[in-house]
Amino acid sequence: MGYHKTKASLRKAIESVPGVGAGIVSAYVKLKLAKRIVQSRFVSSKGAVPDPETIYWIDPRRIRLHTNFVAQGHEAAPEDRVFDPEKDKGKVFDGDWDLADFEFCQMEVYQAFEEVILRQGSWEQTPFYRTLAAGIGTGANPWHINSTEDLAARFLYLDQLIESVRTQGYKLAHEVSLPGEAESLEKHGRFGSEISVNIGRDGLYLFQDGRHRLAIAQILGLEKVSVKVLVRHRKWVVFRNYLQSLAASRSGASDRPVLYQQPCHPDLVDIPAAHGCEDRFAAIRTHLDETRGMALDIGANLGYFCHGLEDLGFACVAIEHQPQI
Repeated sequence: MGYHKTKASLRKAIESVPGVGAGIVSAYVKLKLAKRIVQSRFVSSKGAVPDPETIYWIDPRRIRLHTNFVAQGHEAAPEDRVFDPEKDKGKVFDGDWDLADFEFCQMEVYQAFEEVILRQGSWEQTPFYRTLAAGIGTGANPWHINSTEDLAARFLYLDQLIESVRTQGYKLAHEVSLPGEAESLEKHGRFGSEISVNIGRDGLYLFQDGRHRLAIAQILGLEKVSVKVLVRHRKWVVFRNYLQSLAASRSGASDRPVLYQQPCHPDLVDIPAAHGCEDRFAAIRTHLDETRGMALDIGANLGYFCHGLEDLGFACVAIEHQPQI
């Protein structure tokens, strides 16, 4: 949260300069956009990981744990253990930051949304409200809350955000314009501010940023949200590279490397595959009399059918002969 506090305080101070403040902020937004375009092209040109501005649509329930990154020499509350959203964009990190036990639903802000959405309670009843109220004028939050009026405006905005998602469904950040939103990169089609996640060594998604939209989506039971990947674990990238090497070894006379079977993980869909398998799974599904029990997949390859059967309610065991491992 420290990064956001500093950024918000600085912006507030600049905007308050008579006559020129708003123009300076507008020019800064445009320069920042140009910088992000250059950085994005540079990162994606290196080829180790996908373009960090790539948007993935995933089930919000897949984002269960909170990132557990603590910078050396610094202590931070579990809710603040995240990477720098600017300096660390598109980077690969080793370490144990993905070994987390703090869940997203344990965050104070999540529990506040749960109180308001599910139990029709008031914001004022929540610890989240009291935390923001106690921090008025201290710079203790990134939302420009320096008065009771600012506090009321913030929660009015959150009410409007809930209603927007409830009635219009989940949309990209630049597709939604609500009162109280400042001019920013959120309104750019490519560089909008989506939910941000990190990917751990086993492919698990860990929360990084975008707590309000993610909390609303999870509590309302939405099936898909848009996310961007900020950081990946080195061991996950090694696995990505291994799959890419498998694809290259199968390319043969083809002009592009391909895997035999489409990987199921959203972060692997950029690796081409010879078989999407949707038609094969559809054929299997029409002959299933049950949607629970055990399923054995012999010759599972990358596990496409196991994932599909698990989604239907089966417990699956996959077997694949891979002697070179």
